[in-house]
Amino acid sequence: AGHAVSEAQIRYDNRYPDAFTAAWTAGVGSARIAPQREALLTPLTRTFRRRAQQRSASKVNEALSLLRQFEHDTISQYSQWDV
Repeated sequence: AGHAVSEAQIRYDNRYPDAFTAAWTAGVGSARIAPQREALLTPLTRTFRRRAQQRSASKVNEALSLLRQFEHDTISQYSQWDV
C-alpha cells in the first residue's frame, strides 16, 4: 500500500507514574468518608487514601502541571508520525 515503517524514538518523562498516582488518588484523599466507614475500603484504597491525605496541595498541583507537560510532549512526539 506504499506505507513505510520506521522506529519511532518516543521518550516519556519517568516522573509520569508518580504524578499520575498523585493526581488519580487526590479524590479519594479528599473524599468525605466517616471514620467508621473507612474500614469498609479495600486495603489498597485505604493506602491510597492515607498517602493522598499526607500529600500537600502544592504537590498535587506540581503533579498536575507535570501531567499537562507530559500531554503536550506526548502529542508533539506522536504528531511526527502517522499512526
